[in-house]
Amino acid sequence: SHHQDSVSEDQVLQLFYDHSASFTTDGDKKKKVELSPKCMKAMDDFVSDMCTAFIDYGAQYDIFTRSIRFFLISGFPSRNRIIILNTLKDLLNLLTTEDEMEQLGISLSGSTTDCPPKLGMIQQDLKRSLSGGLPMQDDSSRDAPELLDTIASLLKRDKCNTLESGGFFYLYGTGYLARNLASSAVKCECGLNAMRQRFLAMTKGGSNYAILDDIVSIALALMKDPVGNVDALAKIIVEICCNRDASAKLTHSNWEETWDTILLDLRNAFSSNLMVKNKEQPLCLT
Repeated sequence: SHHQDSVSEDQVLQLFYDHSASFTTDGDKKKKVELSPKCMKAMDDFVSDMCTAFIDYGAQYDIFTRSIRFFLISGFPSRNRIIILNTLKDLLNLLTTEDEMEQLGISLSGSTTDCPPKLGMIQQDLKRSLSGGLPMQDDSSRDAPELLDTIASLLKRDKCNTLESGGFFYLYGTGYLARNLASSAVKCECGLNAMRQRFLAMTKGGSNYAILDDIVSIALALMKDPVGNVDALAKIIVEICCNRDASAKLTHSNWEETWDTILLDLRNAFSSNLMVKNKEQPLCLT
């Protein structure tokens, strides 16, 4: 059951964190305290060994695929996730099982509008992997720039740059970048500049515009969502990426020109959402 999965996840995380040492109380919230350099080195070595085993033996087994995906959840330090992504950069397409790829194919063909069981599993893994929804809505943390840079650089590769080729990692990558585009559009000008540079790098050479379409569409849907938490984001990612139009709306000739319009649309969506929720006048975010 979902409850059993949650308990199991907590139990596994306890193997890697001494909760008496790595958490402190701050009012009603708990904050992580940085692990010691010795502990971090041990974690680095462990995830590296896991990746080596996956490369040598594990990619053929679904349970190993799910295990590697577990180490990409937000409960682990971003540096460990970066190690995993970089080590497996040529095998990220194998982080999706054959059954899941077939189910993604069903969804892409348009023959179903419901979330099939295997897509439901991917959606749950996305929920665990993402750091949260909109930080302004659920008080979640922003993601490390180094992690976002890594995701963007890997997402543009041929083995990952479509849902058909990248599978789970495509959903994971577009979700992370969309979440941070949305949050940066409201609160962080430096974050916006970084996102724009990532977009430029991803489309260098005149390709990957469909990825930008998905990222912008996910960000806009998240801004419009009345809850805006990680559950909503995981659902939005699957719905948009698995049911997108085949042709990219953003192209080399228009995406840079419409950058300001994209940001305005995101800000207006968030402002309108706040107005509906709070029955107040929209914030002036332009």
